[in-house]
Amino acid sequence: SLVDSLYEDDGYSFDYQKGEFCFTHFSGSTTDKAIKLIIHDRIGSYKPPRHSFIAVIHDVQELPQSVKLNHRSLSLIDNLMKLKEDHQEGYYFDTDRKILYVKFADSGKELGLDIVK
Repeated sequence: SLVDSLYEDDGYSFDYQKGEFCFTHFSGSTTDKAIKLIIHDRIGSYKPPRHSFIAVIHDVQELPQSVKLNHRSLSLIDNLMKLKEDHQEGYYFDTDRKILYVKFADSGKELGLDIVK
């Protein structure tokens, strides 16, 4: 299982000393048939600019049957650079390196990512 957190502040001021920061907690689990990642509600007073997350999942043996964000299917993108630069969300599978990249917008609200192997 996975448990981790992302800390964010404005990156340049001392406002974090006044409580202007936030955390986003992540948790996840895997089985033989699926990978589940939960991005929990953002906690804290700092509101970061709109951005996306890219989940990088190693040791994925083959193209997943499905990748869903909050029960909505994401599109397979045929090129990693296209995914990073041209798309708000989607996924790319590197067959040689066995790495799955999943991109999605950070809404600040809980998101569920479900990958069926």
